[in-house]
Amino acid sequence: MTLVNRTYFYLGSVLLFAPLLGAKTLSGRYIVELNTEPVAEHVARLSRRPALHGAAATAHRTRLRAEQQTLRTQIELRQAKVLDTVDTVANAMFVQIPDEQAAQLASLPGVKRVTPVRMMHMVLDRAVLLHKVADAWNQIGADRAGLGVKIAIIDSGIDFSPLPANSLSGAVALILRGTCTFEIKVGNAQRAGAVAALVYAAQDSPDPWPPSPVSLQRPGSATTKSSARRVITTARRTTRS
Repeated sequence: MTLVNRTYFYLGSVLLFAPLLGAKTLSGRYIVELNTEPVAEHVARLSRRPALHGAAATAHRTRLRAEQQTLRTQIELRQAKVLDTVDTVANAMFVQIPDEQAAQLASLPGVKRVTPVRMMHMVLDRAVLLHKVADAWNQIGADRAGLGVKIAIIDSGIDFSPLPANSLSGAVALILRGTCTFEIKVGNAQRAGAVAALVYAAQDSPDPWPPSPVSLQRPGSATTKSSARRVITTARRTTRS
């Protein structure tokens, strides 16, 4: 992820989702939004087919950067440091300043609002609801949940070496992350006969995984270490045929 993309991600996360998710606030880091509309909003208002690199966008971006430079001077006079700026999807500055002095930023000319930066971790804790697993369990019956399902637990991960043919025939492969890419892991499990694969992280914050739809013909996903351990514990305790 590039610096610009990370900036947009953090900005969108803080402004839209952080109040709902209760994410951890980063001490001494703030987003200072300016009053003037960003480039994307400006050109969208002028044309039904906005061009982010057209003359109107260029002129407006020049204006925003001049305003940001003026504000930068005011911010740096307050023992603060401007870490980064954006002007396309938002008109904002990312500022490092002692928490006890952050409130004064809101009183500077041209400032719309000041928002603390919050750090969020993406976790796959909604998969059960998304895939309506509970509905499936209710239709099958709790006493028959998992009946006939084979789980292949591969704690050491799958490296570049292929598994023996049919060694995972009909099983759901539960694979520890590491050694190689997700696609290689799931691909090797697929070629060994697995009907699906679930890769779990060594910690409880797995990165999002966009598998290739071209090379993979079996369902594959990722989950947290704690979720996988619950599956492993149940699988080792329960034997079904």
